[in-house]
Amino acid sequence: MDLDDSTKRKYKLYESIEELNEESRVAYLEELELKSDGDCDFQEQILIKRLKGNYTANDFAPSDTAGDEATHRATRDEKLMNLTTKLNLDMTEHDDTSTSDEHEETANPTVLDEDNIRALIAKMQRELQETKDRTNLELCQLTKSNELLAQRNKKLLSQLASSTRLDPMLCGTKQRHINFQDTFKLDYYNLDNASSSPIVDTKNAEKSRQRPSHKSSPLSTTTYEPSRSGGASSGPGSMLNTSTYHSDVGAIVRKWKVEFNGEKGSSVDEFIQRVDECWRLARLSDEDLLNSITELLTGQARLWCRQERSQWKRWEDFCIAAHLLHNNMLPSLQKQVPRYKALSIDEFIELARDAENLHSAEKLYQPPIPSNLSLMPETAWDEPEAREKPSATKLASLSEPIDDIAKMMIELDQKLQGLTTAITAAASAAGNRTSTKKRTTSLKNKANADRAKSTRKPASDKNKNREAGPQAQVACWGCSWPGYIQPRCPDCSGNAKKEE
Repeated sequence: MDLDDSTKRKYKLYESIEELNEESRVAYLEELELKSDGDCDFQEQILIKRLKGNYTANDFAPSDTAGDEATHRATRDEKLMNLTTKLNLDMTEHDDTSTSDEHEETANPTVLDEDNIRALIAKMQRELQETKDRTNLELCQLTKSNELLAQRNKKLLSQLASSTRLDPMLCGTKQRHINFQDTFKLDYYNLDNASSSPIVDTKNAEKSRQRPSHKSSPLSTTTYEPSRSGGASSGPGSMLNTSTYHSDVGAIVRKWKVEFNGEKGSSVDEFIQRVDECWRLARLSDEDLLNSITELLTGQARLWCRQERSQWKRWEDFCIAAHLLHNNMLPSLQKQVPRYKALSIDEFIELARDAENLHSAEKLYQPPIPSNLSLMPETAWDEPEAREKPSATKLASLSEPIDDIAKMMIELDQKLQGLTTAITAAASAAGNRTSTKKRTTSLKNKANADRAKSTRKPASDKNKNREAGPQAQVACWGCSWPGYIQPRCPDCSGNAKKEE
């Protein structure tokens, strides 16, 4: 294909395309998704038109690529930029006969066209971004490794400080002391592979820092638990023995003398605050404090703790559960949530939440709009009319009869007081007169009773089976007539003959 001299001078790239063999030309066309059929001139024309930018949709081969059209177009443009850069680089390497000016024009992609300039700028930006990302990644790894190293050093210092503290020990055991002439295993940070490597100690390799186990004391509660850091086991020449000394945690907790029974009047907040203060001073772990919590609870609180202990993993879990106790609820909610209806803590929490929702709904209640303010007065709800109250005129009309009744009541009280005084005086006078009479009659009754006790049987039984008289519980002493006494007996007193 013939090109004008100005185009050849401006775009040396097109000459290199004409010099391509058929295999390379077809490969470039397929890479750019252009039509590769036709003769050599047709292929060169399509490829040069694509490089110039004055191509059409018919120049592309049918594509089965699924996806967005904009994404597909961007992919094809990127392939064009890569191919242009490659052709320019190849042309620069093989162009040995050109002058220095021509060599500079072909070797420098910036003299080609605007698309090539953009491609090179984009490539440089990508390389710069990749370098920046790689640097940031290395910096993050370095920062994280330094943080881990600082945490490890802090932990080692805390172990060293705790090992020198005098812990309560039983009789017959020896306190442990630190020999400051010993050497320990320290870790250093290696910047090459971003990892920590141990420094081996060879000075005290023959010495072991293991604490003795006092098996001679069967009642000893002192234990030596290994470190839970997951590292290698300590041996000769190690930094410090990774075993941490723990005395009886229960004894330490009991010395605080802090108790909570869960009854009315006991404060949950005060108990938790006091335990936090003692916990910080004793330097116990979260797990040790949670395992010894039963030593701080009594009564109902201890029973509750035994039931819910399996659900707590941290000290904060206990604090949250303790704040949900019934005594720590609002009085309005305590009235609505009786304890006997809840068989577990979960049911109790559900009842409390229902009561809270009901309490909130009561606050949000708004009375209906009256009919005079409603858009549809016929559908509005009105309050029931209040009961009619007595007017002032009716009360005035009833005032006079009430005054008369009050006067009559006063007069009746005065008359009753006079009658009471008279009756009391008459009763006292009659009592003086009857006292002597009662004394004489009592003697007669006593004689009759003695006589009755001496005989104990009626004189005759002839009327024993007669019809009983009005007094069924007595009988005549003369004839045994039931229901009569002897003075009134019809047979003995002669009353029967009088009736005949």
